[in-house]
Amino acid sequence: QALHARLHEHQHRVFDLAQECPIAASSYTLAGSHYFSIVIHHIAFDGWSVDLLLKELLHYYRVFTGEASNELPAPLVQYREFALWQRQHLQGATLDKQLAYWHGQLADHEPLNLPTDHVRPLQLDYRGDDITFQLDAATSAELRALAASLNVSLYTVLLSGYYLLLGVYSNQQDIVLGTPIAGRHYPGVEDTLGLFVNTLVLRRQIDVSQTVREFIGETGQQVSEAHTHQDLPFEKLVEVLKTEKDSSRHPIFQVMFSLQSFGATGRTEGESLFEQYDAQ
Repeated sequence: QALHARLHEHQHRVFDLAQECPIAASSYTLAGSHYFSIVIHHIAFDGWSVDLLLKELLHYYRVFTGEASNELPAPLVQYREFALWQRQHLQGATLDKQLAYWHGQLADHEPLNLPTDHVRPLQLDYRGDDITFQLDAATSAELRALAASLNVSLYTVLLSGYYLLLGVYSNQQDIVLGTPIAGRHYPGVEDTLGLFVNTLVLRRQIDVSQTVREFIGETGQQVSEAHTHQDLPFEKLVEVLKTEKDSSRHPIFQVMFSLQSFGATGRTEGESLFEQYDAQ
């Protein structure tokens, strides 16, 4: 209980980013056992970075215990270098091309209106609940087999099902949602700690005359196309679309979809954080 109290206090600390580094580490010795916690502000860290940091910590722990002696090579690109390059890159014709694509994709989009059992609050908050369930092994294998037969990723199959589910719940055929993307498609940033993740807005028209397989295949093409225009930061998209401000709603989309694979030792080197392989 003492440890959990200390950890709770540490993880809920508030960073003063004007004065502090966006990382805080603490060690604890309780009942003869040693513990170590690291809290990092999201401005400097994403899910992909979790695996990178754990890899480095484990390596240097082995150096400390004498099991290893070599230094890890420095990343090819430091995050500050990438941030400066990105700011210079997203200008002129490159920015215009990105903006033209997203304007075309989201022109006259229809907000998602899911039925609710309570009146929507006037002020948006992020209180919610977790509903956890597991797919059985047979269903999981069938989904992966379906993805392989259609030459798309598991992400695309599950995203397609989610589109259709939202269509049923909302009785809408124009579905807009958000999805996080790793943002590590640039060479040299695979081993760089930092916040590369961005949010893509995906819009899908549901054509009831299509088969499910046709719908999945078309979704895969849409995701691939969106990935080629992933450089525009979501906050910039909100700014240029000039969406009507509504304190009770998130701008542009109301739901998100992600397939996460970080934080697991089984993730292969260079694997996308959200298993979005369509653009590769």
